Amino acid sequence: MIDSFERMQRISKRVGHEEDVEMWKFYQDICKEAVKKQFKNEETGSFCDGIFGADAYAVWAGIDDDGRALKCLVERYTEKHMFDTGFLGTEILVDVLMNNGYEDLAAELLSGTELGSYGYMKATGISTIWEYFSGKASHNHPMLGAPVRHLFENILGIKQSSESVGYESIVISPVFPKTLNMASGSIRTNDGIISVLWERNKDSINLKVSLPKNKSAKLVVNGCEKLIVEESNITI
Repeated sequence: MIDSFERMQRISKRVGHEEDVEMWKFYQDICKEAVKKQFKNEETGSFCDGIFGADAYAVWAGIDDDGRALKCLVERYTEKHMFDTGFLGTEILVDVLMNNGYEDLAAELLSGTELGSYGYMKATGISTIWEYFSGKASHNHPMLGAPVRHLFENILGIKQSSESVGYESIVISPVFPKTLNMASGSIRTNDGIISVLWERNKDSINLKVSLPKNKSAKLVVNGCEKLIVEESNITI
């Protein structure tokens, strides 16, 4: 519900119903307070003791007011080295880690090989994703495939501004997990293809960005911003 009310605020702005924004925010705030009252442990700051990625939900939903749920989340998965989340929580967990400076931990989870990882599935010889990390039920299921979004949005950094639709306003903001030496990929938009290639070179990173004709993008890396156009080569 919290996310739904957030979406309704954005939709109201987009379609020109600014008068509805405050109404949706009012309902959203009620939901936030209700969830915190019911599920937050005031001593630890954790939600539902962090089970099944509950603290990731809290951070993602904007109800981790004091940052302690994020701290609990990072401690939990640094220790576990594996996913214990379901089809919703897995994507949200990766999202939260990638977008809060813990891309190394996210990459570790995504590239793991123990039970509770995608690598473990692959090691069994299968060519499709399971419904559960444990291997029970379906062995041909799309449910745990959602984190692939972050390979494009975070590893490659191909995003759009919060008010943009259809990549009207392009943002390139990659993260560089220590376990990766390079990343390359592209997406197709209505205006054309956006592609990114980055590669480590000793103490620097070489970044190449290709944009559709007559399009520009805002490059955001390590807190710095720069306007780039069509085809750009940058050393970071």
